[in-house]
Amino acid sequence: MRYHFVLTLQWVTPNGTIFQTKDGTATIQPGGTRDNVLQNLIAQMQEGKFGVPTVLFFSVEPNELGV
Repeated sequence: MRYHFVLTLQWVTPNGTIFQTKDGTATIQPGGTRDNVLQNLIAQMQEGKFGVPTVLFFSVEPNELGV
C-alpha cells in the first residue's frame, strides 16, 4: 500500500540551525511500522550532516483517499 509522508528535522550546529523537510510517497509492506518509516527517512536525510537531528514533525498516512 502507498503512504504519503512528511518529515521535518532540525539540526543545531556551531554555525546556526538547519531545518529540512521531506515529503513523498512510499510503499510500505504488510507488517511495516511507522518507526521503520521514520528511521529510514531520518537516515536518508541525515546523510552528510553532523549530529542527531530533532524531529519537529512526522506524518505518515495512506496516500489513497476515500479508502
